[in-house]
Amino acid sequence: MQQQIYQNPGLPVFFGNIGSGNGGLQTYSVYSTSGTYTVGTIVYSAGLYYVVTLAQSGSGTLAANCTQINAYNFTPSNTARGAGWQSAIIDRGVGAQPAHYRWRARTKWGSTAPGVGDSVLVFLITSDGTNIDGELGSTNAAISTAANVAALQGNCQQFGAIKASSATQQQELASGDLYISERFFGVAFFVNTNNSTNAPIDTDTTAVSDHFIILTPFPDAIQPLA
Repeated sequence: MQQQIYQNPGLPVFFGNIGSGNGGLQTYSVYSTSGTYTVGTIVYSAGLYYVVTLAQSGSGTLAANCTQINAYNFTPSNTARGAGWQSAIIDRGVGAQPAHYRWRARTKWGSTAPGVGDSVLVFLITSDGTNIDGELGSTNAAISTAANVAALQGNCQQFGAIKASSATQQQELASGDLYISERFFGVAFFVNTNNSTNAPIDTDTTAVSDHFIILTPFPDAIQPLA
């Protein structure tokens, strides 16, 4: 006898600089019949967001080259040492939703180089629809007051860290696994450096590939031997 436990796979969730609906991981943002779209580009068409899974140049079929995602604005560029930035609290909707995600996050240090081992901490902020962890806000915004920084660090779940591997201005990427049980949630960065000259993360708001978090759901499955 075989048994399988299946969970709604859902859609990947992208937090990054999508602006007013015209953002992307590369320079091309709005899907059209011209231009080059590399794998990983976020495109926008008819009110929906997609990630390019098959590179294509020139005309192409959106459905054949892209996978639909949920995308939300998250703009932590120029966040200073000792401060943070949170996304909006999103609503995953009613009904069965994914619980397990694979997270992948990227940031880029600013012109003041970090020390090796300095980090950008990655947090989960959950809500029951009314009460938000840490009594934080519900919009894409800075976390800069001492009280809010303490609330983020003390009352929200840190699920990852992006560490500086060299004392240079460069992109850094990290990934891991995450469990989300609430319908409502958001994410946050916190710049945790020991650099006395106050190394922020990159200030270039147009370089969308510098700062993002992608959550890719995966279903649990149990299939015992017969």
